[in-house]
Amino acid sequence: MRRCLTTLIIVGLSIMLGCTNSRPSPITEQEVNKFIADHDIREVAVEIMGEIAVVLFNEDKFTGYYMLYKDKDGNLQDQIVFGEAGENAPIVVMGSATRFPFVTVILNDEQILKSASSVAITFDDQTVVRKELSKNGAIIPYGNEVKGNMFYSNVAIYDAADNVIYSYPQ
Repeated sequence: MRRCLTTLIIVGLSIMLGCTNSRPSPITEQEVNKFIADHDIREVAVEIMGEIAVVLFNEDKFTGYYMLYKDKDGNLQDQIVFGEAGENAPIVVMGSATRFPFVTVILNDEQILKSASSVAITFDDQTVVRKELSKNGAIIPYGNEVKGNMFYSNVAIYDAADNVIYSYPQ
């Protein structure tokens, strides 16, 4: 009887522990702001999407983004993707095509930047997501978690009158 009771307790605890949600808590805006301040980041835009946050930045020589997430212990982790600021390119486009797809856009061309109001991304499934510019760029999330990949096929920059002033690829 004692052995049966001990076995039931062990099995019950195993089931209970196995069914608990071991996912860390979502990233908060306060944690993102602290990360930006601690790392002295000149952010252009911030977007929290599901379990990740993206911080788009533009420094003198580099532009890119930090992708923030929490590990299984709830500690904030980061990955950085960056490239040259691209003075020769009118826009710099980066992003991620997996799980929480997004595209980042930095405007380098002063003429485009003077007129630009919003950015629209056309994803491969023909979903179009449009976002207002923040400073000289934007983070445009696909909006849904995906299994596999979701790439983009077009970037369009609009002015305040809703005219396309730049498109990539042209």
